[in-house]
This record gives sequence, structure tokens and C-alpha cells, in this order.
Amino acid sequence: MFAKKGFPTGLLLFSLLILSSAASDGTSVEPEHMKLVQKERSTTGELNHLDEEIDVKTLDGLEGLVSIRKVSETDPEDFSFPQVVCILGETPEGKVEGTGFVIASGYVLSSGHGVKQSGQLAVQFQDGSTEAATLLSVGKEVDLSLLKISSKEIGPLPFSGAQNERVGETVVAVGCPFGLNHSIARGIISAPERVLDDRPLLQTDVPINPGNSGGPLLNKKGEVVGVVIGLLPEARGIAFAVPGREARRFLGESFFQMGALFAEKNRYPEAAEALRRSVGFSPRSARTYSNLGEVYRRMKEIRKAEAAFTKAVEIDPQYADAHYNLGVLYDGELHDPGKAAFHYRRYLELEPNSPEAVRIGRWLAALEAKGK
Repeated sequence: MFAKKGFPTGLLLFSLLILSSAASDGTSVEPEHMKLVQKERSTTGELNHLDEEIDVKTLDGLEGLVSIRKVSETDPEDFSFPQVVCILGETPEGKVEGTGFVIASGYVLSSGHGVKQSGQLAVQFQDGSTEAATLLSVGKEVDLSLLKISSKEIGPLPFSGAQNERVGETVVAVGCPFGLNHSIARGIISAPERVLDDRPLLQTDVPINPGNSGGPLLNKKGEVVGVVIGLLPEARGIAFAVPGREARRFLGESFFQMGALFAEKNRYPEAAEALRRSVGFSPRSARTYSNLGEVYRRMKEIRKAEAAFTKAVEIDPQYADAHYNLGVLYDGELHDPGKAAFHYRRYLELEPNSPEAVRIGRWLAALEAKGK
């Protein structure tokens, strides 16, 4: 087995402020020698933390997302949307109002441009009740934000699985225009993608007003196809939303970074949950599965670690770190030198000049000598 390697530091745009003040659970587990990628350059923009502790303790995952109520496709306005919340904020200039919606138990997605300026945030539910919210991350390039709330009773709105929606498809926007709780407006998709200011946006003719920003744009199945961000002020019937795929990417990145931060603090159950949420939104992310595998390994859940690492190399056979991690796992934990050698060799093919190359070469040479 190779020498231990710690977590890389200084690679995250996500602030360490929350976790640096968090209390330890009393365990002392030294970071071990596998590779855990913390942050690659993100397309979602800078992510920022505020100073309240993340609470990610419910292991509910994101599999099988369903909205609380769906109705016939022929009557898209006959929906009940307790997942949609009004966003209430306070800034030095006055009150900020917007919309958001539950995307996972205890988490709300909203727009970024009003929320990030607010010193105090709250959400108002469909029944009129309110509770405090904490800003976890803001994606500047996509103008989205992720909020944490304590309520875990409301299930999430599901996202559409389509990469692009159809022109002319009926959609509804649910939001809080001018503070009017849970108003619904109907329209169509005018264009599935416009590139404005170097970012893709979905165009719709749904009537949008101040306060709608951050609310979901839904298809007839009650699936999120976009997140409303605004309208063209000098025109009528032209509004824009962040496409659902971009929102999913932002959420996948946000939960990925939370997982990396929790892992850095040896808070592995919370790290595992955050990474499971990340792959729920970004199921084709090899780096997230590789990180999840390493977290499972540190939790001594070896078979789950093996499955996660294997999934990473299935998604991206060129992902060198996952091959390295599998090599270490088969070498030190599962005691299968044949499989360890396979993945070590694959790693050397992909990263021949890495710092680990010499040690792996010696290990492989010793294995070959033993087999003679």
C-alpha cells in the first residue's frame, strides 16, 4: 500500500467559513492516501458560503424524485405546488421579494441576483407560514442560488430529463409576483435556447412580473424545465429562464463542493449524503462518483466504495484518479492483486509522469517478480 496523501487544499471557490466553525463529532480519522478531487474549474460561477452551519443529516438521496401532486396533462393549471415558496429578504436598500422551490429535502433553489444582497432571508410557504433560510451558494454566471431551510416535510419538484424543450410546448410559471403568493401564469416556450451575455437561456412568453424571479417554469407533467430569471423590459411577451439542465449542473456542483468540504473535516456521513445529492443532479460526473467512493472507503463501506469507483470509470474510462483509487482499494482493502494491477497499469497509461508513477512501477515490478 502506498504512502498516505492528504486532501488538497486551496482548490475550492466555496468558502470554508461554515465548516471551519463546526464542532467535531469526536472522531479523529487521518486523511488517507487516495485521491479525492475537490474542485475543477466550474461553469456555474463562483460559489459563496455564509456563516451558518450546513445541516445535511437526512439520508434521503435524490432517487425517485416525485412532485407531491400531479394531474392530467390536459389541465396544467390544476396543480398544487407546496414546493414553491416566496423568498423574503432584507437589504440596506429595503425589502427583496422573489420565488424559489424545494429541490431536495431541506433545500430551496432560487435566483441569485436578489438573494445574494440580502442580510436576512426567509421563505414563505403556501399556507402562509415562514421560516428562516440560509444562503449556501450563488452561481454568478447562471444567476442561481441554493438556500438551506430546516423544514423537511415538503418533497421536491422533479426536473425534466430533456436536454432541450420543444418550441410551442405549454409551460406554466409558479411564483410570487408583487408578493402575491403562489400565482400561476401560462404560456409557451418561444425558443428552447438563446445565448445572451454568453449564457444559454430559455425564452418564453409566460407573463413575468417582479417577484417571479427564481420560480419554476413547469411543463404539463409538473417537471421543472427552467428557472425564471427575468424579462426583456422594453418588450412584451419575452421572458427568460435558466434551462433545467443548467440548473441541475449548478446544483450538482454545489452539492459536490459541500461533499468535499465535509470530507475535508472528516465528517464522512455528511460528505456521502452531499455527494449522493450531487450525483442525483449530475449522474454523469465521474469525479463525483470517485469522491463518493473515497468517502465510502473512509467509512469502511468497502463494497459501496468499489461500486462508486467502478461507476466513475464506466462513465469516463480515461478518469485516471478513479483507476488509481480502485488500484489502492483492491490492493489494500479487497486483497485482489490482479485487479489492483489492472487499474494501476491503466493509471500509468493515463498519468505516466505523476508523482505516484514510480511507486506504482515498483509495486508492479514486485508483483511480477513474485509471480515468477
